[in-house]
Amino acid sequence: MNQLATLLGQLIAIPSATGEEAAILRNLEERFASLSPGKAGVWSLQKTSGGLVVSSGVEGEKEARRPLVILAGHVDTVAPQGAIGPKIIGGTLYGLGSSDMKSGLAVMTHLGLTLDIRSLPVRLALVYYTGEEGPFEQNGLGRLMNELPHLKDASLAILLEPTANAIELGCLGTMNIEVLFRGETCHSARPWMGRSAVTAAVDWIREMSLRPSRDRIVEGLTFVETMAITILQSGTARNVIPGLLKANVNIRYAPDRDEDSVLEEFSSTLPEEAEWNVIDMAPPGRIDTGAPTLREFLDIVDVPRRAKQGWTDVARFSAAGIPALNFGPGLPEYCHRKDEQIPLANLDESARLLRRFLESAGCDY
Repeated sequence: MNQLATLLGQLIAIPSATGEEAAILRNLEERFASLSPGKAGVWSLQKTSGGLVVSSGVEGEKEARRPLVILAGHVDTVAPQGAIGPKIIGGTLYGLGSSDMKSGLAVMTHLGLTLDIRSLPVRLALVYYTGEEGPFEQNGLGRLMNELPHLKDASLAILLEPTANAIELGCLGTMNIEVLFRGETCHSARPWMGRSAVTAAVDWIREMSLRPSRDRIVEGLTFVETMAITILQSGTARNVIPGLLKANVNIRYAPDRDEDSVLEEFSSTLPEEAEWNVIDMAPPGRIDTGAPTLREFLDIVDVPRRAKQGWTDVARFSAAGIPALNFGPGLPEYCHRKDEQIPLANLDESARLLRRFLESAGCDY
């Protein structure tokens, strides 16, 4: 078993469900703190309330002119589901977080420990953050960026979320909207004495269920916009006509749209008597192919490109003015599954491609 596979197995063996990330952050910190004096001297370790940043030091004007590249990954996983691991069967490693996204953590950590940082044409920051699998407002990346504002000077952020070593650009924005239909409760033996909230909502529910997804082309990439009811709640007892129906609608929208246009479109689906309010929202990740360092990545790392059909923290980097993309070794189709897994070959290929970029980018600084 090579170094990368061993490292990934060690990281998987450290439980790190959302809210329980202290042990894995401590392990990562110790790996860099225990380097030989010569190698450790090039790294600066900064702990924040949102995670850990390991960055190459800045010495002199020329050093400061080198582009800053961020490799980022969340250290938390979803809650255990009885998944096996870490265990290798054939050329595949199984275990919770193997694809989402401890494989990405293993690759960025391995690169940090093995690259000749002083000779790179870029400065490098490894960003390990907490809470990605939890609520949006508890995600540690936002706090980390606020506490270390110099990171906002980065020329590129590479988020090592699972993409199977394809480049995924941008990401969809998302909203959750609560919709209320009101009626009047009464005994189910005398339904004419009241008004069913379910009946009031039936036509809208039918129309939403028949609503097609919609392709939207942004920078030549196809994003699929969706608007779907994900939760329905109504009724208090089996013999009471319900006086209230609550629905949650989840909306996914393309990076070139703003919130107002999305809300205007959504409100047009509702009958006049329906009430609604936005529960939460996360902005999309913009596509900035004109940014020089991102452009270099696309030129140097010649792999398939596609739109990110989902939401990732690329959106947070984008909101901070940092060009960003998704690129990592994990398999998206195995995220959050009991049989979560990753081919070991994906680790080596991801590390090889990122190493090529980091050793080649920004050479004209």
